[in-house]
Amino acid sequence: MATSPRVTSPRAEPDEDENQPRSPSEYKRYSSSSILTDSSQEDSSSDVQMPASTGAKGTKQHKGGKTAQERKNQPTAGKCFKVLFIVVVVGSVVAGTVIVILKLVQQKDSANSGFNGNGYFPIPTAEVDSLAQTAGRIADGTSVTSESLPLGFQLAAFLARNNFNSVRLPLCIENILNDRRPNPDLINTAANRAINVQSYTGLLSSIIRALAFRKISVLLDLHTLTPTDAGGSWTSDNLSEISYLAAVDVLATKLCNDQHWNVIGIDLKNKPYAATWGDNGPNDWAVGAPKIANRMLKGCPNWLAFAQGTVSKHTLRSDDNTQVFSYTDWWGGGLQNEATAPLKLSIPNKLVYAPHYYSPSEYPQSYFVLNGIRDHDLMVGYTEYTNETLKRRVTATAADMFGFLTQYQQGAIVLGEFGGLYTKDVFANLTNRRVIELTMDVASQPGYAGGYVWGLNPETTYEYNPSDTKGSWSEGLVDETWATANEPFLTALKKLDALPIESLEAPVDYSRLDSSSALVQDEDESKEDDNNEGGQSRRTKAILLFALTVLSIGGVVAVVLVLFGTKGDAASHSLANGSQTSLTTDTSTNVPSVTPFATSSSIPSIAIPTTTTPSTIVAPSATPPVTEPMTSTSAPSMTPSMSPPLTPNIGRILDGTSGTLATEETNPTSFPDRGCKLPNYRSHDGQVFIQNSASGVETPVAIKGINWFGLDTAENVPFGLWANDQNGTTIVRLFSVFFILTMFFNSIRLPLNVRGILANGPTNENLVNTYWSPSVNLTTYLGTVSSIVHAFGSRGISILLDLHYLSPTDKDAWFSAITPESNSLAAIDALATTLCNDRHWNVLGLDLKNEPWDTTWGDNGPRDFKVGAATLGNRMLKRCPQWLAFVEGNAKPHTIDIKGQRFEYYDWWGGGLQKAGDFRLALDVPAKIVWAPHYYSPSVYPQTYLVKDATRGKDVLYGYSEWTDNELSDIVRATSEDMFGYLRHVQDGAIVFGEFGGLYALDAHPLKTSRRVIQDCMKVMKEPGYAGGYMWSLNPESGYAFNPSDTAGYWEEGLLKNDWVTVNMEYLHALEILDDMPNLRSFPCFT
Repeated sequence: MATSPRVTSPRAEPDEDENQPRSPSEYKRYSSSSILTDSSQEDSSSDVQMPASTGAKGTKQHKGGKTAQERKNQPTAGKCFKVLFIVVVVGSVVAGTVIVILKLVQQKDSANSGFNGNGYFPIPTAEVDSLAQTAGRIADGTSVTSESLPLGFQLAAFLARNNFNSVRLPLCIENILNDRRPNPDLINTAANRAINVQSYTGLLSSIIRALAFRKISVLLDLHTLTPTDAGGSWTSDNLSEISYLAAVDVLATKLCNDQHWNVIGIDLKNKPYAATWGDNGPNDWAVGAPKIANRMLKGCPNWLAFAQGTVSKHTLRSDDNTQVFSYTDWWGGGLQNEATAPLKLSIPNKLVYAPHYYSPSEYPQSYFVLNGIRDHDLMVGYTEYTNETLKRRVTATAADMFGFLTQYQQGAIVLGEFGGLYTKDVFANLTNRRVIELTMDVASQPGYAGGYVWGLNPETTYEYNPSDTKGSWSEGLVDETWATANEPFLTALKKLDALPIESLEAPVDYSRLDSSSALVQDEDESKEDDNNEGGQSRRTKAILLFALTVLSIGGVVAVVLVLFGTKGDAASHSLANGSQTSLTTDTSTNVPSVTPFATSSSIPSIAIPTTTTPSTIVAPSATPPVTEPMTSTSAPSMTPSMSPPLTPNIGRILDGTSGTLATEETNPTSFPDRGCKLPNYRSHDGQVFIQNSASGVETPVAIKGINWFGLDTAENVPFGLWANDQNGTTIVRLFSVFFILTMFFNSIRLPLNVRGILANGPTNENLVNTYWSPSVNLTTYLGTVSSIVHAFGSRGISILLDLHYLSPTDKDAWFSAITPESNSLAAIDALATTLCNDRHWNVLGLDLKNEPWDTTWGDNGPRDFKVGAATLGNRMLKRCPQWLAFVEGNAKPHTIDIKGQRFEYYDWWGGGLQKAGDFRLALDVPAKIVWAPHYYSPSVYPQTYLVKDATRGKDVLYGYSEWTDNELSDIVRATSEDMFGYLRHVQDGAIVFGEFGGLYALDAHPLKTSRRVIQDCMKVMKEPGYAGGYMWSLNPESGYAFNPSDTAGYWEEGLLKNDWVTVNMEYLHALEILDDMPNLRSFPCFT
């Protein structure tokens, strides 16, 4: 919408009287605390206006290693995965939000300083003007301490709850090039620790990465040339074309990478009102736009180019042929000449048209009213149109300016800005609000992809209300307190919710952005899929996947952020630091104090297990993989008196929703009940299905899962929730960051122990920072499990319960000499009684027994796991017929011929299902069996077949060489087929890897055999008949005994590093192999 304050741009001529004076409007932007007010600032942008084992052996030490106690005093590693938040940025960042379909919000103008110098900043429903126009280059008001301002995460959550998913971020060319440090006096660094204030581009980077936490995309908007020159073209006396293009280079160099995956492109120039089109003159936008776009595409071929229009005068005949209107384009809205002088880019399908369209509160266009007479800027003597006539006027003018482009199919149309007064509209027949609603109807037509509404900020100011009255009116999506939603406006914007939306959480390849299909998921881009799955519609080629709805954020901008920070970032504070959204500069109460205490006697010391080897074939050790943490240091202990006060509702926007997003607060005491009904989970035709219990409709789902251990140990709690100033995380950060956003995990396998279930005593509260994870119920074991299941259910993540051990020290079969079978059955009863209900709808089923030690299959002996699995599975189905029974195998010696060579091998623990084909398992309820074998790399145990020409030396291998990629891939495929894969051809149930993994980033094999085996495992589980798998594990304590195959020792590696906040990026990227599995999706909620 308007340019920023401080920047005066010449206005276009009045639409019907060329002799009328050009009186630019003043859009004043104030911070909520009335600081940094500038009543003289002029904003012309509003004038369009004219005016604007597990290895085979038990030596896979899954869970040995250091606990939080040991990690407490270790420094955080560089390149940490940081969980941070910007609390409030007030003042000058302009940004828009794009939804995918993009539903966006923009921030109108604000008082001072910001990205574009105006005072706007991007939010997932808002356009914010802040990095562009002011010398301060920071959204002003970040030092505000008023309790009326919502905390940053509250504001972002409010936007997310209302389906906004992109931010348009207006920038300033001069500020990009100078890259000076923003004004530190305008930032409350205690409350906004996630902001990198060392440089302009550092600030921009931290905000982009923060928005990625919410899966919020960012559109970079080249809004102004300098803090005092909005620029009617891409050059001026103050800034050359060379400098403009150099700024594009800077953005591409610094932001076109995986870390900033959510940048969708650049709006090439905001409101080029002084440009021409197609005349080959010095300001010809038909030349300038492609030049800028091609420069961008040279530096970043992944991005999209958003092109606005120019401003000129036109005539339009009414649809009944009785009237001829003379009108001037809305600034940025005039794309008429694209038909005769089209923009040509170096890469096809990269152009998005981004015109602007406003209501008469922005400028009283004559075509909005009947029989109006122009009086300077006003319209007098008019009457208001009926709904039908007004609809024709809006539709016709939008079509004349830019809508006609839908027939050319060169690119999608996304309204870069739209809006105006809504709740405060004083037209007798509410023409302002009707125009806004009709504009959304236009943005919902075929060929359009939504738009950015202006704006979130209550300081958003308009000059006309109604068309015959000039003054100053402010209105945004929130009221003046920034704590209550503008309900009528918010409700009106829900009109865009009907657009087909592809969530940014979908497992798509974000590097493949184009403007004809936007996010291309299939190699066959012409393929259409009209299925609506899980509430999300897949888009056909003709419709851009991003639909935009923009909301302005005038003076105050707040965002909930999780930054992928580096050690050098000024904003690099992890959640482990206790970063909190307090608006006070006193940090003493922001971080819970953690006091170490003496080593807990309840955490036993665990030595690396030793193994024995049979004379011919290596068998599993009698000691299964250990899970207890080691004890060289003590666990963190929370001192209640030192914990900051809980303020879960401060700043929460009262938007009328009954629930809250799980990530709305960093430490919620509970998570919303989504009203999901317990579905019927089924397994047949080689797939896992979720059946709507009401309709009977089945939805297939593939599993990209991860194991998270701790409940199987004597501590009776998942590890890692000890967030402190050095390490540890929280339940919110864990599921928000890892399983929903960038990683696309949709399921967690929770290892449990039978004794803990039956005793149902309190869990070790010293391993949980109860301030940051108050929702975790530590009073009982089942209470802990219940709270974790419910938390992840609020985000559509399923849970597989795993009867991992009989007790923390008893790891036998489903019974042992000290633990009778009746205990396992009683544990199943307890789990089903507690968790088989709608509240825990996301429990997928039960892994009946992890790695059943020393069992047989089909011999009817005392340890026949075919009998044991049937007993356990039917007991579960008796109590909970909706769940699935995950069945592992045993571990026995075998021989296999591969490429003419015979190998002897031992099954991976849990992987031996060779006899399940001949001795079929049957349960009382059909379609309930999921085979859940394990397969590991040589870091768990050096299998002879995983290397070439090896000589066995006790546990290690000597004298070997490594297979080529193709040879190793064939071997992994052949051995997995022999162990369990053949079941795809002889029975109906799906196969899901219950565990797979090993050392990856730490692999010391010269040719990286360990990591290649892991990659080959994932390729196997993408074949027909498989339905995914669970990687071992999230925990950095995951221990392994061999690296490489000729060296025994002890190494730890998980998906998180030792501080529990730094991501093991090599491993994470490797797991992306699974992202194109058919049917990989969040688990649907049936209500």
